[in-house]
Amino acid sequence: MKSCSSFLISFILFFCLIACHTNVSDKSVTQEKSFTKDSDNYSKIFEDFTSQMPELTLPLELVCGKPFPVKVTEISSLDRAKNEGYFGLLGKLTEQENYTAVIYTTPADVVMPVIKTFDKQGNTIDSLVLYVGECGASPVGYWNAKVDILKDMTIVLTDSTISYKTDSLNNLIKSTKSFENHRRVLKLNNKGFFIKVN
Repeated sequence: MKSCSSFLISFILFFCLIACHTNVSDKSVTQEKSFTKDSDNYSKIFEDFTSQMPELTLPLELVCGKPFPVKVTEISSLDRAKNEGYFGLLGKLTEQENYTAVIYTTPADVVMPVIKTFDKQGNTIDSLVLYVGECGASPVGYWNAKVDILKDMTIVLTDSTISYKTDSLNNLIKSTKSFENHRRVLKLNNKGFFIKVN
């Protein structure tokens, strides 16, 4: 009797193990097919998505702390990555044979504009955060960042700082005013990469 019940329990466990293994295999094949199907259609979805974006007029100037000169549209994702959070789409910067460049914003202490380039399948090629340095004011200084995007896809990033030293009571010493200005120039090449000019 013991051997019969042991055999029966072993048979049931073996059957359950085979059934579970088959279901797992079937699910992974289904998921793989579904992912492949989504990937095949993604370039069409991406093309439709970018074709509906507003095209930005160049030259374009963005200044930290000032409203954007164009309407910002809320979107949930720019590429195949999931759960990227909130984005504000400014628009399409340029569409070339090898890539599409888009400007969007991402939340930070200050809303941060970013240029991102994509290939025609929607994969990220390169990205560039447009405000370098800090932006804002404190009792001892002021920081500003701005970007100029020219018609030939030259991008000029400027970061300016005005600061003062203070005395032992934290009063500004106006004669210690100092000014710093940092400038970076990049260009978007024909492959969708940002190349440093100076």
